[in-house]
Amino acid sequence: MHLAAASVPSSIHFAFAIAHARLGQHDQALDHLEQMVEAHVGGSVFIAVDPTLKLLRGNERYEAVLRRVGTPMASTPHTAST
Repeated sequence: MHLAAASVPSSIHFAFAIAHARLGQHDQALDHLEQMVEAHVGGSVFIAVDPTLKLLRGNERYEAVLRRVGTPMASTPHTAST
């Protein structure tokens, strides 16, 4: 059963985004991140620092989500080593 991003509680979007990112399903991960930011979920501030979501770095949609949240990561190069 596939759940549409809009049909889940806003607080679960972060977990779904992480799961999709780990599976390499970046568009689906970004769908959930966008829903999370749209719903003003407090956990949105962790989007830029979650280690799993670093898989999305360089993706234009991901960078746009970071700009919407207002994270410093959206305006500076990602130079931190992992």
